[in-house]
Amino acid sequence: MRSTFSTIFYLKRQVVKKDSTVLIMGRITVDETQTQFSCKLTIDPKIWETKTGRSSPTSSPPLYRCTQPITLRNAAAYRF
Repeated sequence: MRSTFSTIFYLKRQVVKKDSTVLIMGRITVDETQTQFSCKLTIDPKIWETKTGRSSPTSSPPLYRCTQPITLRNAAAYRF
């Protein structure tokens, strides 16, 4: 039997923060079983490209804002 695997990233536009940013969410699908999670990152919706599920490569403001302190345990999730 062949397995299927896919990942997508999308914005949770229903909840807008005071600084007009929204959360980046992720979804992993394995054999038609879905799991959704928060990436714990925020972004301005104006620089998000819905078709590709990524931020615009030509955006000049910072692409994300850390919402939690970076420790050795979660440092691998952030690329600087």
